[in-house]
This record gives sequence, C-alpha cells and structure tokens, in this order.
Amino acid sequence: MVMFFPNYKINGMVVNVNPATIQILEDTKLEVVFINIADCYSLSVDISGEGSVTKNPDKDYYVKGEAVTIFAVPKPGWYFDHWEGDAAGSSTSKTFTMDSDKYVKAVFKTPLYYYVLTRFTEGRGHITKEPSKPYYTSEETVTIRAIPEPGWYFDHWEGDISGTEATVSLRLQKDTTVIAVFKECTYTINVNIIGGGTVTLAPEKDYYRYGDVVAVSANPAPGWLFDSWSGSLSGSNLSHLITVNQDMNITAKFKDKVQISFNKSATDHHVWADYLTSINVGSDLVINLGWYYIQNGQTYYLKVDNVSISPYNGYSSYSLSPVSLDNGYATQTITIENVQTELNINVVIGEYVKVNTIAYRADGTVFPSSFLKITQSPAPSYTVYETSGLYKKGERVTFSAPPYTQAHVFHYWRWEGDSIWTSNNPVTYTINKSGTLGAYYDEL
Repeated sequence: MVMFFPNYKINGMVVNVNPATIQILEDTKLEVVFINIADCYSLSVDISGEGSVTKNPDKDYYVKGEAVTIFAVPKPGWYFDHWEGDAAGSSTSKTFTMDSDKYVKAVFKTPLYYYVLTRFTEGRGHITKEPSKPYYTSEETVTIRAIPEPGWYFDHWEGDISGTEATVSLRLQKDTTVIAVFKECTYTINVNIIGGGTVTLAPEKDYYRYGDVVAVSANPAPGWLFDSWSGSLSGSNLSHLITVNQDMNITAKFKDKVQISFNKSATDHHVWADYLTSINVGSDLVINLGWYYIQNGQTYYLKVDNVSISPYNGYSSYSLSPVSLDNGYATQTITIENVQTELNINVVIGEYVKVNTIAYRADGTVFPSSFLKITQSPAPSYTVYETSGLYKKGERVTFSAPPYTQAHVFHYWRWEGDSIWTSNNPVTYTINKSGTLGAYYDEL
C-alpha cells in the first residue's frame, strides 16, 4: 500500500507545510496524517504561450473533496486568454473541488495588433485576398492569389514576400506590401508537313502574342493534293484564319493519289464498268462501259444518257465516246482529264426498245404498210447504234389501227410470242422491251 502525507494537525489545526516548525508554549497534541494514495487525485497543468500557473495549495495529490485554486500568471507582453481542459472561461483564477484527476490548460496570447495589406501589380493581372478586409490581426491568416489576364502569366512576388507560387497564405506581423509581377506570354506555331507541299503563315514570326490573327494556307506541290489538317487545326479547307491563344502544332497532309467512287443506274441488261479506283493527282480518269448488245438473237439498245460529277470544281465537262459495236459487244468510254480531287461519279444508262407493227389479214397474210397504216403516239424518236425509231424503256405508247379496210374488220392486238390479246382499239402499252405488235383483222 502506498501512503501519501497531506498535512499535520497541531492541536486540531491543519498545517500543510512539510517540514513544519512549531513553538511549544503549552501542552501540544501533534498528529501526522497519512492517506492511501489510491484515495487521492492529481491536478495536471499545461501552458500555451508565455506564462505560468500556480496552485493553492500546491501539492502533488489532493484528497477527495479538497478545494484547490489555480491562478494564471502571464509574462510581460502577454495576457491570459482562456482555460481549456477541465476548466473553462477567461477568469485568471479557478477553484476546484477534487473529485477526480483533473487536467487544465492555460492559454496565453500576445495583445492583438491590426495591420494593413497593400497590393500592387506589374503587368496585366490582379491580386485577390481571402478574407477581403481592410485590416488583419497578427493571428489571422489571409490568402492572396495572383491571377493573370489572358495572354499573361504570373512570374513572381516582390515587396515583403518572394517566391513564384501564385497562391500564398500569410500571417501579418506588420503593415505588408505585396507586388505580383506578371509577364506577357509568347506563343509559337510549329508546322509539320506530310507529303508534297508547303504551308505559309501570314504574318510569319518566331513568336506570337495572345490574340494575334494569322492566316494559314496549304500549298500542294505539282502532282499533289491537299488532304487535311490535324493538330491545332482540322478540316480540309486550304486556308484558315487562326487567333493565337496557345502554342500551336499544325500538320498539313498532302496526297498524290485520289479515290474514285463510281455508281451507275440499274439496267435489266447487264452492263459492266472498268476503271481505276485510285489514280495519281493530275492524271486522266478513263471509265470503260461494256455490254453484249446482241444476245440470244435479241438486240439490246443501251447508251450513256447522263454523267454527273461531284464535287463540281470544274469537272462538269467530260468527254463521252459514241457507242462502239464489235461482234455483238458494245463499249462506251467516259474520260475526265487532269483529275485534281476525289470524285463521285454517277452515270445514268438509258435502255431503249424497238417496236415493229404488222397488220394481218384473216388468212394470215400481211397487209402492205402502204395500204394499212398503224399509227403510234408518241412516235418513236430515239436513235441508238445508228438505229432510229426507238422508244425509251418505260414510255407509254398508244397504238391505233383502222377499224375497217378491204372487206376486213379489226379484231384484236397481240404481241408476237405472247398469248394475251385485247380488242381495244386504240390500245396503250408501257413499252419495256423490244418486240412486234400485231393488229389482227377478220373478214366481213
């Protein structure tokens, strides 16, 4: 068991000092008090700032229920601010009744002074402060930021601070002046070239300032074609106006071949096309069309009706050869000279048909055309392979035969090779293929 000596009792009076000196003038009763330390409590003291704390009574341990008073004593130039821990408030003294171990902290501070923060700038920019106030105490933290205008950058601080960090936190210990130094940005335009060609910059300079306007142009070399921009530019326009606001990397891509896209209208009779899908810039594009114009004893009348080229860019003109016939095989050639760009070519192939008309007597003999004339409306007007009197496939044609002639009366119409007939006269057909239309008569 650990015992603790708290005091003496001399004739019933408590004496806390040890050792104690007494003067004996009468019969005296002296008691020495020891207490089990497990029944005692401690008072721990901590200090923030400059000062001290005294305890009355000043002991290591206190018995339960004992009163103890603490006093906060600041050093010169400091003041007591407040208690923390098991004490609170700003009174310099505090009295406890000890019923447990206690901890107190005395906080001392220096007197508050107010300082002014003055801001200046060199160059183009401004300084913010947070919090924004006219004065700051020595205990406050103020954060300043240097913010450049577009085309400028923050370089460094001058005045009562230094450094290159744009954001700085300060505790003022005097009236303070800060100077933010801003410098103007300069930018470069770096040009890369893929293929054959050049790029011009106007104006052309080693360095550009923020907001400078520069004309950028791509100039393909002979036999080359400008394709596209990449990097800080995009698209396929030959020239751009750019406003400089950063370092720029521009790549101009040139190509020496162009791609050809070809489409032709659908036809019932097969037509093939022979051409190069990729050709050198500046070369001629030749498209050869071919088909069998005689097949299984039937003649197929075809020719190119229209050629459309896009983009336009001067390619609206082209040369188209006449249809050439050779041993049942037909060809026609489209030529586009000096191609300088990728092309989309659409060809419309016309299909034409020839219709023969014959009038038959009842005995199957044929009326002479000079005697009995069958009329057609509209009349055939197209010529293909130097063969005239053709219709365009899909035309609507009305045929009319005389109702009576040479003791004969009109009976019906019928296409050769077809079993279907009609007695309508006149009659209208959609012409989709070549053939012979017969007008059949009976005797009166």
